[in-house]
Amino acid sequence: MEKTNWEWVDINKLKIDNENPNRMTKQEKLALWTNIVKFGWNMPIITDMSYLIADGEQKYIVAKEHGAKEVPVLRKKITDIERRIIRQSMNKLRGTHDEGLDENEYKMILSQISMEEFVGFTAISEQNILNVLNKQMNDAENIKKVNEVDKLYTQEVTCPKCGHVFKKKTK
Repeated sequence: MEKTNWEWVDINKLKIDNENPNRMTKQEKLALWTNIVKFGWNMPIITDMSYLIADGEQKYIVAKEHGAKEVPVLRKKITDIERRIIRQSMNKLRGTHDEGLDENEYKMILSQISMEEFVGFTAISEQNILNVLNKQMNDAENIKKVNEVDKLYTQEVTCPKCGHVFKKKTK
């Protein structure tokens, strides 16, 4: 694996090919900029050696829109196809979220900051956050209710020949 370093580069050196299929809403762009302002640049913009962006086009766009003069760049000796593969993989290689773990994290975050601030950092709608919180609560309550109902309306029957215990639902 090649070792490389970030460099701070004049934003006007960077180029885009206008073929990036990844798009962000205004709210997502604002959340991205809010994150950069609050937490700094956690990842550089990745380019080829001529500063053509492979990954980080949205960061470049929001930085330019907000008047940034320099941005962190990681230049790589890559072909055009490799640049496109990097773009595709960085845009698409994402895990899926476990809603139970999301619920726990949302609760922890919301115990420290406001819903409005959290939405501002993530561009997740307040309704989506509430849906995850409510779904997990409702799922847990529904499972508990189903189990209680099952206990009330289940009768055990033992087979006289083999001794296997069957659970029979009653009405």
